[in-house]
Amino acid sequence: QGQQVKHEIYNSIHELGSWSGTPGKVKKNIQLKDEQAGVLVKFKHLGQKTTDLRAQRLVALYIKEKDDITPFLDHGPFEAEFAGYLKVDQNKSVDFKLVGKGEVKLSINGITLTDYNPIDTNKIYKTSLNKGFNKILLQYRSPATGDAQLRLLWQSDDFALEPIPPTALVYEADKNKALEEAQQLRVGRQVFAEKNCIQCHGATKVNSLKMTELKLAPPQFDAPISHLKADWMRLWISNPHKLKPSSSMPHLLSTLSESEAAQTAADIATYLSADLKVKTAAKQADQSSSDHGQELFANLGCASCHDFNEQVDVNQISLFYVDQKFAPKALRDYLLEPGKYKPAGSMPDFNLSTEEAASLATYLRSQASHKALPQIQGDRTKGKLAYEKFSCNKCHDKEADHSGKALFNSAKNFEKAHPNQDFALTSNQTKALTHFLASDGRSLNRHSSIEFAQDQVKQLNCLNCHSRDGAPSQWKSPHLDPKDLPPHISFIGEKLTSSHLQDIFKGDSVKMRPWMQARMPAFKSRAEALAEGLAHEYGFSNKEPANKIPESKFGLKLLGMDGGFSCIVCHNVGSTKAIAPFGAPGVDLKYSAQRLRYDYYIRWMLNPQRLVKSSPMTRFSNDNKSTFLKDIHSGDAKKQFDDIWNYLQALTEK
Repeated sequence: QGQQVKHEIYNSIHELGSWSGTPGKVKKNIQLKDEQAGVLVKFKHLGQKTTDLRAQRLVALYIKEKDDITPFLDHGPFEAEFAGYLKVDQNKSVDFKLVGKGEVKLSINGITLTDYNPIDTNKIYKTSLNKGFNKILLQYRSPATGDAQLRLLWQSDDFALEPIPPTALVYEADKNKALEEAQQLRVGRQVFAEKNCIQCHGATKVNSLKMTELKLAPPQFDAPISHLKADWMRLWISNPHKLKPSSSMPHLLSTLSESEAAQTAADIATYLSADLKVKTAAKQADQSSSDHGQELFANLGCASCHDFNEQVDVNQISLFYVDQKFAPKALRDYLLEPGKYKPAGSMPDFNLSTEEAASLATYLRSQASHKALPQIQGDRTKGKLAYEKFSCNKCHDKEADHSGKALFNSAKNFEKAHPNQDFALTSNQTKALTHFLASDGRSLNRHSSIEFAQDQVKQLNCLNCHSRDGAPSQWKSPHLDPKDLPPHISFIGEKLTSSHLQDIFKGDSVKMRPWMQARMPAFKSRAEALAEGLAHEYGFSNKEPANKIPESKFGLKLLGMDGGFSCIVCHNVGSTKAIAPFGAPGVDLKYSAQRLRYDYYIRWMLNPQRLVKSSPMTRFSNDNKSTFLKDIHSGDAKKQFDDIWNYLQALTEK
């Protein structure tokens, strides 16, 4: 005790690896004032010399030769400039690789790695990244003919070749007026579609409606409405935003006094209602198990979007009036096929059985308000006149005349023409819509598959159930074990083939995780366009090439326990059942080659935790090159995984 502690300081010497390239200037650490996820992409139409700007998650794209470049640029040859920053947590050497068709110039931190050369998938571009922000600039030129395709991949010592993940890409949004204007145009265009403005306002330049959202029509009333109760319809028509703040239906009676609005709404509701007695207690009509319905409500994560309180958050939908809304048995029928009643709606189709729908309907009614709504006698004749006077037929009748005052290329005062309470727009939405109406409106004649997919992920509330890009989901369910959670969708367009995605959205896919209580719902009206857009967002065609399946010499052995990876312990392989799937069940591998893209499959096999941190899947290659099975292909990981892939492909074909 009390004696001096001797110590020595040793200096370490590190050997620097070889490096080639043009030296760049040393810069101070970059600080962003308004850091946003993704990259900025500036498009230039080479024929028309017009430009457009948008933010997107990935350095990737796929645009068919005859498809529009963006909603604001016609189809044709183009250039796209991707600008932003790569954000890394330590200094590292990386290799970049380009995939696609066209020419590319790529610069990192001001150092040019390739200068407008045709994309060569065999070339690797080496560079070093600094801890923090690294400026990336990629300039892409589409091919003279054929589809445009681009994917930027990277790899380093600690991870295999992969697309640059969205979590590693950021851009500076501070004081970017061009971006603000481009985003306003997009918001205004989306509001125009969501509020069905086209139903009342025709324009001579809008000859065909290529914008997919415009084809998602409001409910059509070809006959008297029998599934909704007249008293609820009266309450809804008098002020839809009071019941659902996010409703796209305008408050058409806002200029009337409260009593006048209530009476006019009662008249319209009486006109629309079927001449049926629907006052039978709903609990007598939808007799089924409320307990089973409560279980379904929890298992399906309904609370992620719904609440039984009368006042809910703007991004939720109240079920307070659900008992007063639906006629006997109608709620069950709606739950069985929601798209039948509202094709444009975001209510998912869970492919419920009749018994399940009845049980869920019984539970919903039991939890909803049973307070009787005020009775107001309506006049059917007056209701018909009011229905036409307030232009209800413009949105809800298939044969209606949709012509109206042209809106575009004008500086119309939208707030004056439509008081803000009519559509319950925010000030930003009103500003964006006014900005959009000052354009030529031609973007309604264009469809961008990538932007459609980006918008639909938001519109369909996909992130209420699924996590993405490091952000947790809003999933509300008692089933919170990682194996019971809906899968993350950060790489969905790269992971699943377009055909399989389309089957999922149509409701035709086999359930891949049968142990999960949650279900992936169908969105049938959007299935094809959404599957295509997700593929294009990740730089893939929505058409899978027909490949000849090579012979698999060791695939079956590698799946097994005797000299293999023991995949059959957790996974079914067709008719061969998993040996012990209790702790960590896996999907049936019979479907893997059918649903997965090859690139994603290889990434998963090399390092599953790189893709899903909580995955219980064993990592078989710690160095992304070799495995412990040295007797097969001398331990070459990729050759072994290819053998498994080829075997599974052949299995799928049987």
